[in-house]
Parts: sequence; structure tokens; C-alpha cells
Amino acid sequence: MHPILQKLLKRFQLDPAEPPDDTSWEAFLDDVNASLVQADEQREQIKEQLSYDALHDALTGLPNRTLLLDRLQQAIERRKRNPEYDFAVIFMDLDRFKIVNDSLGHKVGDLLLIEITHRLTNSVRSMDTVARMGGDEFVILLEDVDDVQQAQHFAARILEGITAPLHLEDHEIITTGSLGIVVSEARYENPEDYLRDADIAMYHAKEMGKSRYEVFTAELHRQAMTRLTMEASMRKGVEQKEFVVYYQPIISLKDEQIVGFEALLRWQHPRRGFLLPADFLPLAEETGLIVPIGKWVLDEVCRQTAEWNQGLRSDAPLSVNVNLSTKQLIHPNLVDDIQSALAESGLESKYLTVEMMEGALVRDEDLMREVLQKLKDLGISVHMDNFGTGFSWLGNINEYSIDAIKINRGFIASMDIQGNNAGLVRTITNMAQELGVEVYAEGIETSDQKFMLTALGADCGQGYLFGKPQDAEASEGLLN
Repeated sequence: MHPILQKLLKRFQLDPAEPPDDTSWEAFLDDVNASLVQADEQREQIKEQLSYDALHDALTGLPNRTLLLDRLQQAIERRKRNPEYDFAVIFMDLDRFKIVNDSLGHKVGDLLLIEITHRLTNSVRSMDTVARMGGDEFVILLEDVDDVQQAQHFAARILEGITAPLHLEDHEIITTGSLGIVVSEARYENPEDYLRDADIAMYHAKEMGKSRYEVFTAELHRQAMTRLTMEASMRKGVEQKEFVVYYQPIISLKDEQIVGFEALLRWQHPRRGFLLPADFLPLAEETGLIVPIGKWVLDEVCRQTAEWNQGLRSDAPLSVNVNLSTKQLIHPNLVDDIQSALAESGLESKYLTVEMMEGALVRDEDLMREVLQKLKDLGISVHMDNFGTGFSWLGNINEYSIDAIKINRGFIASMDIQGNNAGLVRTITNMAQELGVEVYAEGIETSDQKFMLTALGADCGQGYLFGKPQDAEASEGLLN
């Protein structure tokens, strides 16, 4: 028996086996009818709510990706019917939103997203669609625009609207966004194409400095396809062992003896030929491929160094420097990967040196201090590469227990035998000596530079004066 009937029978104290009198029967039927109508209405409300929830974002109430794609498809179909009709798509990603979430908590992050929603809807017209794609990504569909300039006008309004200070949970927050714009064209056949290209333009805005908008162009598409192809080639290159380590000698400036090497990565690309780090490492860092590539470098360098130290240099073991990016330094498997490389090669940890850039210290000071301490506990030396480029000072370096600094090659190149432009190098060297930090110089190309650096008290150096980067076999010739 239906639950509604059971409830009403109990309410009217009716016996299903006995026929009721006329009055009770009429009242009973009226209530049955009213209850069924009410149940139908509730069912419709539930259906409407489920339908709404399926097409809207739970936090902000904005249309979600599904509804946005439907409206984009409608706009595409409308343009096919009416070539005079144009629309634009703006893809927006908040800059540094993760910092807000990590430092102030997800509650404040959610409040920020809700406030950004209000500001976005107030920056466009009622006929436009503001949708949340997820996380801190939003897409705006601008209906019936005149030209790209009008789309840029709305993008500028959006930027102005979201950058005004926010006060949330006793915190003042200033946020910015990076926007990518695509204007309707006949060559686009589906909504995903618009989102793809608006996304490409948005990432270009981030690369250009953030808090700005960029319009998608054919050149941006070409660059994106090149990067995609490069990424696929890089993944294959790791599997096919196309990468090779080159070694540049590091010399003691006191006696000009080789005390070690800096390991430098090269890529023997099957079509593009011999590639230097600048050609592929930025993309490797962005995509995370730097982690597996870096692990291979660690394994190879430790193996090669152990081989040299057990053979050609058994009487005077070498130390080899390996460059680690910020992404590698903060990767949770770094210490395990280093320990594994040392164990498998048999190399003592004191013959492995890690080089890091100054900029790594500003990423997360506490985390970086913890990582560097773990490396020190393993017995690994830590050097600061390109010192003097603006992030650190020597007191800060000493706080992180850095063993040596490597003076940026630009300072070395600007010195001359008369001592011009040597003041900064002298200051760095003197302060480093007081702190017990060794000084290395890179980019030494002339005897005059070598003479001056020795006189200033630098400990070691490297550069074309002593030797260019070479593969392992050629580097063995230097050792012999």
C-alpha cells in the first residue's frame, strides 16, 4: 500500500477491511487528492533543484562548465545563422590564490571566491554569462560584442573590479587576475576550442607579468603547439636516454688544480640537434618533468664521479656540483633520491655538492631551511649559484648554512685589470671570508680576471679559461 494511503487511513481511523461511511469517505478522498498534489509539487521542486545543482557551482551559484558549454554552443549556432552577431570569451585565473588558501585557510579562500563572483557579475552586462570552471578559474561569455576592443574594455573593467582591496575575516586582501580573450571566428566549431585558446591567452598574460589581459593570436597558438610537442619529446627523451651530462672543470685558484666539476645537462634531440638547458629546462620546470630528469642526472653524476674517484682520482677525489631547481628542492622524494643515488654508486656524500639559485630562498623560508638541513645531515655541501642577483645577502646565506657562494658571471665580466667594477666582488669576498663561506667565481675567461679574483681572495673558479663543458669521456682527458 502506498505510504500516503497508509498515513491517511491511520489519520481517519479507517479499517481497510470495512467500508467507511459517506462523510468519512469524502474527507478521506479529499485528503488523498491534496496529498498526491502536494507530493507531485515536492517531486517537481526536487527535480528542479537537482537540475539547477547539475548546472551551477555549489559555492558561488554561478553557471558551471556544463551550462557554460551549452551557452557557448548556442552562441556558436546563433553566429552561424547571423554572421553579424559576434561574441567573446574571457578566461580568468586569479593570481596567487593558492597563497591565500595556504596562509589564511580555505574558509577565507571561499569567501574570496564569493566576493570575486559579485565583482565579476557587476563588471559585465545581465545578458553575459559568468561561469566558474573550478578552483580559481572563471570564464565570461560576452554576448553581442562589436569588436575585440569592446572585449578588451570589459577585460579592463574586470581587472579594475577585482583588484580593489577586500576585507575578509579581519584580513585585507588584494588580489589580481590574468585574463585571456578570444573573439568569435568562423574557424571555431565547438565550445572547447574557444576555452582552449582563451586559456592559452590567459597563460600568456601570466607569463607577461600577471594582472593583465592578452588577446589570443595565431602566434600564441603556434607557440602552444610547439610547447606541447616539446613536452611530448621531452618525455620520450627521458625514456630513450637522449639526455647527456656535460662536465665543466672547477679549479682551485691557488694552484690551478682541478678540484671538481659542475654537471650541466644537454639534450641530444633527434630532430633539433644539440640543445642547451635554456632551450628546454624552463618547460621541464613548468611541467614537472624536471623531477624525473633531475633524478636521472643525480644517478648519472654519482655513478660517474664514483668511477673517477675510484680510478683516475683515487689519490685526490673530486667533488661534482649538481644544480637543483626550486621544484626539485621542495619535492618530497628529493632526499630519498639522493640517498638512493649515493648508495647505488658507492659515492661518499661529501663528494656531492648541490647548487641552488638565490630565488629558492624566497619561495618558503621555513621549508627551504628544513630541506637544506636534511642535505647537510647527509653530509652534502650546499652552494648558492649566481649570488648577487638581488634576493639574498650574506647574513641570510649564513643563516641557511650555505657552504659556498658562486659570484654571478656578470660581475666577473665587468672587471678589468685596472680594478674597475671590482668593488662589489671585493666586498662580497671579504664578507664571505669573515663568515667562513667559500667564494667561487664563474665565467672566468681571461688571465686578468683570474689574477684579480685570486688577489681578491676567491677560492675556486670555472670558465672557458680553464675549460668548456665536455662529455665524460673528454673530461677524463683533463684528469689524465
